[in-house]
Amino acid sequence: MNKHDETVKKAYALLNLKRRIVGVQFIYEKEKYDSVRAIEPIRPMYYCQAVCAACAGNAIKLTRDSSGCRGSSRALGFVSPASEYYTGEAGLSLGLYENCEVACSVARKLAIMHRPLYGISVMPVEMFESAPDVVLMVADTREAMRIVQGYTCTYGLHDRFCMSGNQAICVECTTYPYINQCLNLSVLCAGTRFRTDWKNDEVAVGIPYSKFEGLVKGIENTVNAIERNHRKAEIEAALREEGLFHMNLEYGHTYFLKNDMSPKE
Repeated sequence: MNKHDETVKKAYALLNLKRRIVGVQFIYEKEKYDSVRAIEPIRPMYYCQAVCAACAGNAIKLTRDSSGCRGSSRALGFVSPASEYYTGEAGLSLGLYENCEVACSVARKLAIMHRPLYGISVMPVEMFESAPDVVLMVADTREAMRIVQGYTCTYGLHDRFCMSGNQAICVECTTYPYINQCLNLSVLCAGTRFRTDWKNDEVAVGIPYSKFEGLVKGIENTVNAIERNHRKAEIEAALREEGLFHMNLEYGHTYFLKNDMSPKE
C-alpha cells in the first residue's frame, strides 16, 4: 500500500463521513485532460455539482465549455474576470452587498486562479493515480471540528479563514486553499445549496493536497484526547479492517473527561 492509499484509508476510518472525500486536479494541457478517465457532461455543469457528484463516487471532468457556472469559471481560471467584477458593479447587481465599495473590497480579496486552465478533474480522492491539487470534505459540523482539530495539531493555529457565504465550493474550498496552501472552512452558499443536495447541517472544508497527510496525522494524534469510547471502538474496528491499526488507544478518558464510563459499543 502506498502512502497516498494509506492516508486516504486512515481519513475514512478516523472521520465519520457520509460522503466521499473529493480530490480536485487542475489540468493545463489538452493531452493530459483527454487521458483522464472521467465523465465529461454533454451539457454545461456547475462546478459544485461536479463536486457533489464526486462525493457520491463519480469521476467528472470539465473544460471551459462544459463549466456551467460563471462564478466558478472565473475563480478556476477558465475565464478572466470582467472589469465590472473588480469595480463591484457585478456583485452589487446580485443584491449581495450594500454598495459598490463593499462589493469591490470583497472581489479584490477573493482567491482567483490567474493561470489559464484547460480543464479540471473532480473525483473521489482514492481514484487519483497522481496527486490532486486540492482535497475537499463535506461533513456535519461535528466532523468539521475534528478536521480543524487535526490541522491545528499538526500545523498550529490557523488564523486565515476566508468566508463570505458566497462562492463556497469554488473559491472558499478550492482556489483559496490552493493559492494560500492552507485549510479553509466554508458554511456553503445559497447557490450551491440550491444546485446540489447538501444538508442544512453540512459544511465544507478545503485543503491543499500537500497538507492532507499532515491533517490526517493530526486527526489520528488527537483521537485519545477527543473521542469518547464508542467512537474509539468504531475507529479501532475501521483501522483494523484496513490493516492500519497501530495506535495505543486509551479508553476511559478524554482531555475533558478523565473517567469516561460510556460503553465501547
